Amino acid sequence: MSCEGQVWFPLLLQYEKVWSGRTKIYGQDLVLDGDGEIQKKLQDYVVKIVKALKIQFGPCHAKVMIDEKGPVLIEIAARVDGISSVSLEEQVCGRSQVQLTIDAYLCQNKLKELPFTYKRKLFAKVVNFISHHCGVIVSENKLQEIKALQSFAGMRTRVHTGKKLEKTIDLATSPGFAFLAHSDSVQLENDYAQIRSWEKEGLLFSLK
Repeated sequence: MSCEGQVWFPLLLQYEKVWSGRTKIYGQDLVLDGDGEIQKKLQDYVVKIVKALKIQFGPCHAKVMIDEKGPVLIEIAARVDGISSVSLEEQVCGRSQVQLTIDAYLCQNKLKELPFTYKRKLFAKVVNFISHHCGVIVSENKLQEIKALQSFAGMRTRVHTGKKLEKTIDLATSPGFAFLAHSDSVQLENDYAQIRSWEKEGLLFSLK
């Protein structure tokens, strides 16, 4: 987030891609702590880019790859993340991209009181659903059972009963995604594994 050339970080995500057929697709987005050696390298790099592009006010979404040679910019745009969740971000990071965007334009003094980055309060991730089957959706019973998982923090779907479900080959054919957050990283991973198990068994949706 930028305001009068000063930059703040509301969220850092580590993307994980997995193979689906012959293509790699988004599998999960891990919420990183705002502090750390790698995080600092990424933050310093992105700040330089934001200033070079003269993004003075508002949000900025950057995708960066990093290895032993250092960070490399993949893409950048003056926008919030496409799957931004205000409630999840405030619960996990104590701030959100949307609120900081509002503050950058309307409440600049409030924004300037915030620290440069955040301290992660909970372990969290975004789970991009992967469909291994195709057909017309008859029911969404198991999909609803995700809401009963201990780490469940929200969900958005792109398909519903009566619509055709395609096999996931890219982000556009993913049925949706779930937000998971918990104080116990083991519980978080167990719930993630449960979702993936239901997917492989074709149980998230009943098809015909």
